[in-house]
Parts: sequence; structure tokens; C-alpha cells
Amino acid sequence: MTIFVANVTKQNQTIHHSVADRHSVDIAAGEQAEIGATWSKAEIAALIAHLETFGGRTPETATADDLTYSGLLYRDCLTISES
Repeated sequence: MTIFVANVTKQNQTIHHSVADRHSVDIAAGEQAEIGATWSKAEIAALIAHLETFGGRTPETATADDLTYSGLLYRDCLTISES
């Protein structure tokens, strides 16, 4: 299982998570990263909950809520592209 996280801010972001092992992932402004390729569904769900705690959204909800959203977007199994 994999999750893609996109950083749609103007600042570089570091995601600190304690799923599986303690890790951090750096995501440059305007870029995305693939996280958890070997993780279970429960571990991916824990990361999603962590992202949502700090304002992370799916691309669909960010577009529906506010066209000027600036933060972290996530999607499981698919890359995030502009639409």
C-alpha cells in the first residue's frame, strides 16, 4: 500500500511520523513524495489520521472547499496531479 503526499505550499515541509519506524520525509514546495510502499492498511490509516490532524486533505476536498488551499494533500495509491 502506498500514499502520495503533495506539498502545495510555498515552503518546504517535513512530515514526522512514527508509523512502522520513526521517520521523517522532506517534501519540497510544489513536490510530492511516495510514502509507505511496504506499510499495511492500518499504518497508512494512521498516517492519514496524522495528516488530517494537521490540516492535510484529499485533492477533492481541498478543491471543493477552497480553490486557494495551501497545505498538504494526500491520496492513497495514485499520484496527485493538477486538475
